[in-house]
Amino acid sequence: MSERVTDPAYWITANGLDDPEMAELVLTALVSPGDWGVVTVREEDGGKLITGAVSSLFITGGEAEMEFSMLLSEYAERPRATRLNGHRSI
Repeated sequence: MSERVTDPAYWITANGLDDPEMAELVLTALVSPGDWGVVTVREEDGGKLITGAVSSLFITGGEAEMEFSMLLSEYAERPRATRLNGHRSI
């Protein structure tokens, strides 16, 4: 069982979801809850439980979800890394 945290920015980074592709995946999972491989989103007790590889985050209400989505959007809009000889480079 993963540790439940309360800081969305920490949760994103701790679970390795801070690159554009992963942030977009989490945004999609928020709209369509379920198991998305690296993240699982479940509607629970009037909010959403978002579980990553390391920890989980519970967000309650539409305003908290909107704030979390805006934070994820900041990560999603970052320049994408390119691959050179199999290694990530920006």
